[in-house]
Amino acid sequence: MHHIVWDWPIFLSQLFGFAVVLYVLNRSVKPRVREAMAKSQNTIRTQLEDSRRAAIQVVAAAEAHEAALAQAELAKSQFEREAHAAAERILAEMRAEAEEVAARTRRQGRARVYQARRELVEQLRSDLHTAVLDRAEHMVRHRLATPPARSGSVDRFLDDLEEVNARPQAA
Repeated sequence: MHHIVWDWPIFLSQLFGFAVVLYVLNRSVKPRVREAMAKSQNTIRTQLEDSRRAAIQVVAAAEAHEAALAQAELAKSQFEREAHAAAERILAEMRAEAEEVAARTRRQGRARVYQARRELVEQLRSDLHTAVLDRAEHMVRHRLATPPARSGSVDRFLDDLEEVNARPQAA
């Protein structure tokens, strides 16, 4: 194998170089690294604090959300009850109005039927009177077509007239 030999002047010069490098690193690099690490630690600390605050806010927001949901559910059930009550009230009003309209329509229909019946009866009576008079006129004309029938009817008319004049008149 290799034989290791200690060459003291090289060793000391390398040790001195190493010490110089350490001294330079300690003087120039170490403060910057410490400052960067402190800055990172402060940033991390701030972020952790912000994270804790955000977590608290999230919990508070979740609780507020749950409370709002519960309140919305209560409002929803109250609105549903009110809507059902309003619908029932409107339905009852509409039923009452429909019954009133139906009753009014029935009354008007009955009145129209009664009026139409009365007019029809009057028309039928008028037509019957006209038909009776036409028939009577036809029969009278037919019977009075002969001269003896005419003279008999004149005699009867005169007798009826005398009878009416002979009755005592009421005062």
